[in-house]
Amino acid sequence: MKGNAQTWGAVICLLLALLACTPQSAGVGASVGTGTGGGGLMVSIHQEFLYDGPGAAYSQNRGSLLLFKDGRYEAAAAAFAKTLAKYPGNTDALYFLGLSLVASGERDKGFALLARFRDPLRFRLSSETRWWASYLSKKPDLAVPDILATMRRIRAEAYREGMREKRENLFGFP
Repeated sequence: MKGNAQTWGAVICLLLALLACTPQSAGVGASVGTGTGGGGLMVSIHQEFLYDGPGAAYSQNRGSLLLFKDGRYEAAAAAFAKTLAKYPGNTDALYFLGLSLVASGERDKGFALLARFRDPLRFRLSSETRWWASYLSKKPDLAVPDILATMRRIRAEAYREGMREKRENLFGFP
């Protein structure tokens, strides 16, 4: 019975966290999780976030994200590529590798990765990422900071909209 109570406690915590995820609350430094090894999310002040995944991949992605946020795009690309070599399906590493390549001057290669982006658990995020990567790739005069800002905004909006849809499907209201 104790294990069942812990499971329900984790479910309640997760539901409360889902209800707290509004467009106004996203993008603020926070960490949400159930404590059971899944469902975690790291959100940074710049709206770059990582989904929970295998512990080693998540830890490596956190270090790689710091390189990315520091503007060390070539080092970040190498670090995200290393994560992908070990965890080929890691969507965070793929997404940020694409952005790192774009930011480090390898636009075509980065946009090609982003145009193939697939997250099996987040359809809206996948489709928005692919669409915007394709659209932005056709704007050769667009500056890197503008590309990164757009992709960051789109990823955060797609995440928030996906969460809203999940809440709506779960509870029957937005």
